[in-house]
Amino acid sequence: MTYQPSTLSYLSALSVEAAIDPDPLRVSPETSALAAVAGMSNARSVCRLPNGTGAASSIVGEEARSSCAVVMAGEQPIGLLTERDIVRAIAREVDFDHIPITEMMTPNPVVLHRSQCRDVFCVLNLLAQHRIRHLPIVEDSGQFVGLVTADTLRQTLELGELYKLRQVAEVMTPEAIWVGPTASVWDVIQTMVEYRVGGVAIEPLSPDASDSIGIVTDSDLVQVLALGLDPRKIPARTIANFLPVVLRPSDPLSIAHQQMQQHKVRHLAVRHSADEPIGIVTQSNLLRLLTPMELYGTIQKLRQQIYNLQTEKVVLLEKHHEELEREAAALKLANGKWQREVEARQQVELAKGRAEDLARITFEKAAVGMFYCQFDGRFLEVNQRFCHLVGYSPEQLKQKTLFQMTHEEDTQSQRDWIERSISGRKRSRSFSLEQRYFHQDGSQLWVNVTLSVVSNDEGEPEYLIGVVEDISDRKYGEELLQDSEERFQAIFEQAAVGMEICTLEGRFFRLNQKFCDIVGYSRIELLERTFQDITHPEDLPESLELKRRLLAGEIPYYSLEERYVRKDESIVWVNMMLSLMRDPTGEPKYLIGVVEDISDRKQAEVALRESEERFRAMFENHKSIMLLIEPETGEIIDANQAAETFYNRAQTDLCGLTIFDLNQFPKDRVEQDMLEARLELKNTFVCPHKLADGEVRWVEVYSSPIEYQGKQLLFAIIHDITDRKEAEEALKESRHFVQQIADSTPNILYLYDLIEQRNVYVNHEITTILGYTPEEFQALEFSQFETLVHPEDYTHFTKHLCQFQTARTENIYELEYRMQHANGQWRWLYRRDTLFNRTEEGKPKQILGTATDITERKQMEGQLQQANQQLQSWVNQLEVRNHEMKLLRQMSDFLQACLTVEEAYRAIADLLKPLFPNCSGGIFVLNPSSSLVEAVATWGDNLHSETLFTPHECWSLRRGLLHDAERTRPSLFCQHVHKHSAPAETLCVPMMAQGETMGLLYLCSPDAGEFSEAKHQLARTVSEHLSLALANLKLRETLHNQSIRDPLTGLFNRRYMEESLQREIYRADRGQHPLGIVMIDVDHFKRFNDTWGHEAGDLVLRELSRFLQGSIRASDIACRYGGEELTLIFPEMTLEETYQRAEEIRQGVKQFDLKYHESSLGAITISLGVASFPLHGKTSDSLIQMADAALYRAKYEGRDRAIAAP
Repeated sequence: MTYQPSTLSYLSALSVEAAIDPDPLRVSPETSALAAVAGMSNARSVCRLPNGTGAASSIVGEEARSSCAVVMAGEQPIGLLTERDIVRAIAREVDFDHIPITEMMTPNPVVLHRSQCRDVFCVLNLLAQHRIRHLPIVEDSGQFVGLVTADTLRQTLELGELYKLRQVAEVMTPEAIWVGPTASVWDVIQTMVEYRVGGVAIEPLSPDASDSIGIVTDSDLVQVLALGLDPRKIPARTIANFLPVVLRPSDPLSIAHQQMQQHKVRHLAVRHSADEPIGIVTQSNLLRLLTPMELYGTIQKLRQQIYNLQTEKVVLLEKHHEELEREAAALKLANGKWQREVEARQQVELAKGRAEDLARITFEKAAVGMFYCQFDGRFLEVNQRFCHLVGYSPEQLKQKTLFQMTHEEDTQSQRDWIERSISGRKRSRSFSLEQRYFHQDGSQLWVNVTLSVVSNDEGEPEYLIGVVEDISDRKYGEELLQDSEERFQAIFEQAAVGMEICTLEGRFFRLNQKFCDIVGYSRIELLERTFQDITHPEDLPESLELKRRLLAGEIPYYSLEERYVRKDESIVWVNMMLSLMRDPTGEPKYLIGVVEDISDRKQAEVALRESEERFRAMFENHKSIMLLIEPETGEIIDANQAAETFYNRAQTDLCGLTIFDLNQFPKDRVEQDMLEARLELKNTFVCPHKLADGEVRWVEVYSSPIEYQGKQLLFAIIHDITDRKEAEEALKESRHFVQQIADSTPNILYLYDLIEQRNVYVNHEITTILGYTPEEFQALEFSQFETLVHPEDYTHFTKHLCQFQTARTENIYELEYRMQHANGQWRWLYRRDTLFNRTEEGKPKQILGTATDITERKQMEGQLQQANQQLQSWVNQLEVRNHEMKLLRQMSDFLQACLTVEEAYRAIADLLKPLFPNCSGGIFVLNPSSSLVEAVATWGDNLHSETLFTPHECWSLRRGLLHDAERTRPSLFCQHVHKHSAPAETLCVPMMAQGETMGLLYLCSPDAGEFSEAKHQLARTVSEHLSLALANLKLRETLHNQSIRDPLTGLFNRRYMEESLQREIYRADRGQHPLGIVMIDVDHFKRFNDTWGHEAGDLVLRELSRFLQGSIRASDIACRYGGEELTLIFPEMTLEETYQRAEEIRQGVKQFDLKYHESSLGAITISLGVASFPLHGKTSDSLIQMADAALYRAKYEGRDRAIAAP
């Protein structure tokens, strides 16, 4: 067996720091799940298309993956997103684009504080205990340090030699989870979630297929998600890892470890020799070897191997010793023979030849390696055993030197000895040491080499002879023994109990920290003491006696509960288990003790004794009858004073009896009752007990098991219920009478127990009304009534029962409710209940009641109620229509009272808003040319419409019909409705009058369903009323204008002028401000009529009227006084201002250039007379006369001028 010390150096690298990944994938809580998956896989940058062949078919290289993402809040980890979490989310078909990572991650992960990282075992225990594969490491402040995973542990620890000691069959997971060869990735996902595994194997395409087993892991499924592939459409074989190596159950685990590192996988399949798959080995299986229990098993196996190797070594050495003795004897005989024949040369030569042959045979057949070599290390001769040890042939060895075969660290000592032997300095004839030789395969083996110098006849060194013995097995055992010692030290220090090793005299020389914690001393302080120093003086004699017996060999070990005196002089109870270790000769060597702190248990024992004392006091002084009974024999162990009084027997007499002497039931029944009480199947029993005077009394016994003074007994509390039993007998007789009455009534008659919460009696009418037998109904528990009573009536039902807690005997409570028939139908019942009896404490106990089937009556009431509801609905609708008609009449009245259309527009919004309270809307009217629709009145919060648009932008105006649209059909909205903030519904109703479209009634609602058919009809009615009212107003305006305006000029006529002048004079007089009046006459107007005709004259008057309307203020009034005379009224204007305005008008008229039939009418002039109120008069007639006189004067003075009245 070869041995490489470097492969066992893993024990010196058990620090956690080397296994911490300081820079794992970190994400914030706001990261989306899909982004986290992409970060874990990095698939978009390193992926390659799957080809379904060999191990290279993995979608993403292992080096590009991260097995989890750490969710960080600041510097602290708040969760882990693992590949297993992602697979479960895929199975739930989660939308990874929109779900935050916090809804998928494993929150509040298990973490390990850096200060608690004693060694790798601490990490492995947490991973195994919580069944996790990722462990965050944090500082004591919570700051994130890094992540330890199964991958980092496997890559950090070099466990090759340890794995050689265990076989695959010992750690593999049997019964691997398989899917069919044609399974999809989705099938694999569902299988992983169902069986909670991290890998699934793919069955071969055929039973005799030679292809290797494929394995799909949760890491492969993460890559599928990262690539956005559909798992239902991808065969599982295309993403599986097909490895050419398949393990056998008998293979050492080192092969599995090497294959996982070489192929960078976490799972390997296991097959029998017949290629039948039987299990899977994972990296978690390998890491479990480092748990303390597994290591302890390995240590035991190593110890057994060391023992076997040592035994084999002894046998081999004894065998070699016997061979050497035989060879030495032969050599001795040969030597004697040579001495006897030394005188004869032939005899000497013959003896020499024989000796050489014997030496050759000894050299070739020796059980140890032997060689001859020169002083420079070149081999001269080697035997077969040496060739076998180093793996070279004799010819190959002759091409090498001894120094080339020796480890570089061991060659110097060889060279120094050889140099001393050659030079004669401190010459030693032989040299023996343990060295390392190189085997041909590169491995190393430990050997014990003995070199001797062979000299010639002159005594000069000639060559070296070497004897080589393989000691690799011994060295391997020594290393394993050292490892076992280190492991024992780790277990010794980390044990949960105190451990001590002391001399035979009791002086401590090795202790663990737990023992120091128990006794309160430091390790240094205890090493200066003996166990006698800390043992309580009262317990020391017994401890010393047991120690003596242990040393004497009378007992193999002993266990003792004793007290230790702590450093602070407090007392601690411990359970000491002491054993004796002996040397190979059987002599006592030292003592090993295991100490467990049992102070808490001792305190519990004290509390138990105090509890027993309290029980005894209660037992003796209680007024209830109490007995303690031995359950096996029925013997009465103890009885209290109340029992003495009841049974009229002394306590000593009762303790001499058995329960069978008191209980008058048959013995087998009493034994059955005691068994049920002992097993706590039943605790309450009613039985007849016999008193001392022979009287038999009925008693109720409560019996339960109890531990008293270390014995298991039955504790019985007994109550005399003879009076109650007699009352029950009387009740049975009365019940028979009541039963006859109950059977003849057509109603359900019942007796309900409020305490037991069940019907203790019900008559047979229950079958007729509800379909249950009396026995079935009486067996119903109260909780079942929750399903039998209608859900809407259950609350009333429970409240009805609660009333009896405060009820009087004479009270009768009634309730109508529904209960389910046995066939599932609901039946209406009318019950009348009264309090029947009470307990001894006066609490209500039972109620007596009757229930009548009122289902038919309820059905008729329901029909009547439905008719009333329908009638009420009609009434409500009628009231709504009535209110709407009232508002319509009010609107019509207001519109009829309006004098102008503008006044109507201002009132419409407030009039229509109550008719459509939950809507916004507006009234739109067409302009005179019917080219535009403009809003003249709006109401509500948001109109959702343009206020000016063309008629073709509204479906209602285009079709001439009502048009409604909803948000569910946005394409039907009119174009004038806002698209970016469309309402839930719109309603457009055209306003028509006498076949002509006048405008539009527009309504919109933020809530769907607002515009019912009734609202449609209301909107039509409103539209008709508005159309008619507005048409009437426009007609009234037209008629009024026609009555006050001159049809030729468009100016107000003389009648309107006289009314207006009188009104303005009144206002001016009341306001104390002036008023101007101008009378105008066209000069030579007759000339136009005579020369060009009356149409030309009309043209002059129209143009002059248009000019005047454009030259005066809005408050001024222009009128046609008669013929070619016109009048202007200027409120609040003085005489000077009126005259100035008259002059401006005269000059403007002179600029006219009128043509009639393309012929110029020539110059047009006017004459003007100006007067002012109150200067020229205070009445309309006087002012007109003064202005007319001034006009006459202007004409008289030559026309084309303005003259103010004097």
